[in-house]
Amino acid sequence: MSRFTQKHLLGSLWSFTKNGLMITGLIALVAWEIQTFSYAKPAPAAAQFDYGPPLFTSVQPARLRADTMAQADAADAAANTPATAETHKRIAVFLAKKYQVSADATELLVHASYTAGKETGVEPALILSVMAIESRFNPFAESSMGAKGLMQVIPKYHMDKFDGVGGKDAVLNPVANIKVGALILQDYIRRFGGLEAALKAYSGATGDDNGYASKVIVERDRLRAAGTGKLVYTPALVQSPAPAPSAAKVLPLQPAEEPKSMPLTQLDAGRADGV
Repeated sequence: MSRFTQKHLLGSLWSFTKNGLMITGLIALVAWEIQTFSYAKPAPAAAQFDYGPPLFTSVQPARLRADTMAQADAADAAANTPATAETHKRIAVFLAKKYQVSADATELLVHASYTAGKETGVEPALILSVMAIESRFNPFAESSMGAKGLMQVIPKYHMDKFDGVGGKDAVLNPVANIKVGALILQDYIRRFGGLEAALKAYSGATGDDNGYASKVIVERDRLRAAGTGKLVYTPALVQSPAPAPSAAKVLPLQPAEEPKSMPLTQLDAGRADGV
């Protein structure tokens, strides 16, 4: 088996395994949330809002707040227009192809990012771009520094932000992780007064961030374009091999010039070794 075939087989196997883990994790989280909330006292009928698809609602730890049902209905109507749904779908398809993640999973994550963005005022495309750079949409990613989940949050530094999403144990809940990551971005943007400074702080860099902020901003711009239909992901083309260098131009042999002092035959005859 050639190395090229082995590489592609391993890539396909990893993609299949990662998608399987994501779907399994999401299903497990749904079951966990349903079991958790089944013990909670149901809210009055007037306060029970329906946000998004059933799967998303079942894992969403903190629903959007609204003063009245009328405001909630208006917010949902604005968020669920055909144009908005198409934007979500375009972004989800773009991410699924680029990062080799299940389209069903990316749709859930896009919806969660838009919900977190509505709650925090942070642009959803920015939330998704941070997610892309931090974890490549692996909800179980963990760094050597203890950063966990999609947004690579370190719970011990942001305990207050977990209060409304189920506590620090919810760090691997995709929706909770996205919400906390959005809150951190909101806090840093307000504290440092600019996006690049906020992203540098988010990355934990005290000096050079190794281009982290630039990578996030570039990815955000791509997602903006993907949402409007101006950008569609296509795999990078394999570069054509560089053309072989042209054969060196062979110069015609020039006749050797004899030294002015003696002919070449005398030079050879006069060598000590007789060659």
